[in-house]
Amino acid sequence: MVPPEVRPSPATLEHVSEHPLAEAIVAGARQRGLALSDVQDFASTTGKGVSGRVEGRQVSIGNQRHLEALGIDPGTASARADALRSDGQTVMFVAVDLQLAGLIGVAAPLKPPTRGA
Repeated sequence: MVPPEVRPSPATLEHVSEHPLAEAIVAGARQRGLALSDVQDFASTTGKGVSGRVEGRQVSIGNQRHLEALGIDPGTASARADALRSDGQTVMFVAVDLQLAGLIGVAAPLKPPTRGA
């Protein structure tokens, strides 16, 4: 999870994204009372992630390939991402001003079993 001191909020970038996981990130931010600001220069790279300027800073959220395409080394965050994935979470790396800022793990709640499935 991205530490609360990381500003700007990654959810600000995600609130203009059409990706299904973006909704979960924005909902989580709103539950925590985080304000969402404006996004400039929004760009989405299919299969990798999103980037844009938030509060004057370059923010990027995406998978490890997205991070590496930006020239950012995930370092030890890769091991933490693997641990979150093994817990069933989808993991996104967050970078602010081309520096790794944290991880976001999203897990869907378990649904009741479907009869006959």
